[in-house]
Amino acid sequence: MVINPGFPKECIFFSDVKDAVAYAATGIVLTGYEICHDTLLECLADRQAYAKIIEDSYTAGVMQQAIDLLEEHRGHC
Repeated sequence: MVINPGFPKECIFFSDVKDAVAYAATGIVLTGYEICHDTLLECLADRQAYAKIIEDSYTAGVMQQAIDLLEEHRGHC
């Protein structure tokens, strides 16, 4: 489902970014894997790739912002 294909990246809601990270973490836990930085990034990158395939620019932007947020905080406890 394409929410709004022309949605500019700067209008992405931070709550959607947090939800994307939380949803990825929940999915990882439910599959029985350990949550770590790399598995979160891999999950978000997969969802971003899928969003690009179906041309959902808003979701792709949300995933990119989530990836950027995780990269910004890499190594911080």
